[in-house]
Amino acid sequence: MQIGMTLYISNTLEAVEFYKQAFGLSLGYNEKFSDGTYMHAELQKNGESVFAVSESKNNELVSVMHEFAKDEISPTTSIGLKFDTEDESMNECLINKPNQL
Repeated sequence: MQIGMTLYISNTLEAVEFYKQAFGLSLGYNEKFSDGTYMHAELQKNGESVFAVSESKNNELVSVMHEFAKDEISPTTSIGLKFDTEDESMNECLINKPNQL
């Protein structure tokens, strides 16, 4: 199983360069919007994904995220799980959500 995290931010081009220099990361898989900003940019260390960034083009959403952040709630990220096998994903569901199957 792999866990992935995406940060939804503004100024992804500058952010990617900052993260690369500050943490010694490299740019992995990435896709850009037509304006050149990153729709998805994986940042890696030693070939392994550390996290990704995505340009948030919804100013209202960004504003709400900033308000939550002031209250020490951080909805500016999303975390996803990638299961290696179908059995692994079923086991996870059985353990954590047995009444929802």
